[in-house]
Amino acid sequence: MPERGLFTIAVLGGTGQEGSGLAFRWAHAGHRVILGSRDADKAARAAGQLSERVAPRRVEGRSNKEAAAHAEVVVLTVPYAAQRQTVEEVRAELVGKILIDVTVPLVPRSSALALLALLGQLVLVAVAVGGVEAAMARLRLTRIPQLLLAVTALVTFATILLLRRA
Repeated sequence: MPERGLFTIAVLGGTGQEGSGLAFRWAHAGHRVILGSRDADKAARAAGQLSERVAPRRVEGRSNKEAAAHAEVVVLTVPYAAQRQTVEEVRAELVGKILIDVTVPLVPRSSALALLALLGQLVLVAVAVGGVEAAMARLRLTRIPQLLLAVTALVTFATILLLRRA
């Protein structure tokens, strides 16, 4: 576990509203946050704006690949249309890490199943609650333990963050 229970969290798609909102809250709670973007300069500008609102040097901006490489936990906040391409780009950097996917497709389908198929056993994939229902509807019995483990990881991570903040 990281020193003092604080994590380095990469937020891929961190320049958008959802990503920057999560990044702000985690940085405000004391975690080191790396905003990831397809455009590293855009990520650096967004990080500069967030840094003005939280303690200096808690937020930085990099490319998605660099952000994922330097983090312990990676959060995917890109639109569903960019989900697969983003994960394929950073796949090697995700090995052995927790990936939290907050992607929720507009058409009911499971973004969690797509990531499980792409990443297999290499990464612990946690999905946002909105994606769990669709995933459960499509999972075969042999895949249910993986999804339950992923949901447990998401709940555990959220609990750790809340407890550290208290």
